[in-house]
Amino acid sequence: MYRIRLMDGFHATSYGDAVAEIYDELFTPDGWEMYGVSETADTVDFLAKAAAGAAALEVGAGTGRIALALADRGVAVTAVEVSAAMVRRLRAKPGGAELAVVHGDFLTVPIPGRFRLIYAVFNTVMAFATQENQVAFFARAGDLLTRDGVLVIEHSVPPERGSPGLLLRRLTADQVLASAVSYDPASQTAVNQHIVFREEGLRLIPSTVRHIWPSEMDLMARLAGLRMRSRHGGWHHERYAASSKRHVSTYTFGDV
Repeated sequence: MYRIRLMDGFHATSYGDAVAEIYDELFTPDGWEMYGVSETADTVDFLAKAAAGAAALEVGAGTGRIALALADRGVAVTAVEVSAAMVRRLRAKPGGAELAVVHGDFLTVPIPGRFRLIYAVFNTVMAFATQENQVAFFARAGDLLTRDGVLVIEHSVPPERGSPGLLLRRLTADQVLASAVSYDPASQTAVNQHIVFREEGLRLIPSTVRHIWPSEMDLMARLAGLRMRSRHGGWHHERYAASSKRHVSTYTFGDV
C-alpha cells in the first residue's frame, strides 16, 4: 500500500499559472480525451437556459472559454479565477476587457452581488483539493445564490482505483504529452505532473486534485441547504447511468 505525497512548493495558482499559455490549445473537445471537454455551444445552451436572463457567476473561469461565450448570449457573467496568468489570457480575448472578473480564491475573495446561476464546469470542484474546501465551495455558492437560483456542476466520475504511473496522453509529429500520476483511492486525492515535450523545450504542469463522488457531492450540497434537482450524463440531458464517465448536476434550495 502506498501513501500519496503532495508536491513541494505546490499552491492554488500553480496549475493555472503553468498551463495558461497553452490551455486553449490542450483542452479542446478533440484534445485530451481523458477529460472529455464538452463542446462550448452545448455547455452554453444549457447554462443560458438556467440563467433565465439573470446574472451568472462562473467559478474557475480559466481563460474564459465558457464565460465569454455565455456573455455573448446576453447573460451578465462574473468570472472568478485564482490564477493571474489565466486572467491575463482571458482579458486578451475579444470581449475579455469588458467581462466582470474577480481575481482571487472563490472561497475567500469578496464577490459583489447575488446570482441566479452559479456554475463550475470541467472538474473545477476537484481543484478545491480537500474535502474541507469542497464543503466550503458549496457553502459559499449557497451564500451567493438567489433563493430561486441554480448551481450547475459538470464533473467526472472518480476512478474506483488507481496506481502511480506514467500515462501517454498524446503523440504527434511535433508534440508528446504525458502525465505522471499518483492516485490514492482512500483519500480520493490525485497528484499529477503533466509533461509537454516540444522542439522548443519541456513544460511541466503540476496539479493536485481531490476526486468527489456524485453522492458525496449531494451531501455537501445538503450541508449548504441545497438539494439536487437533476443529474444527467451530459449537457444534452443524457441519462446518467453506471457507465457514465461524467455528470452535469443541478442544485437548488430545498424550499424552492
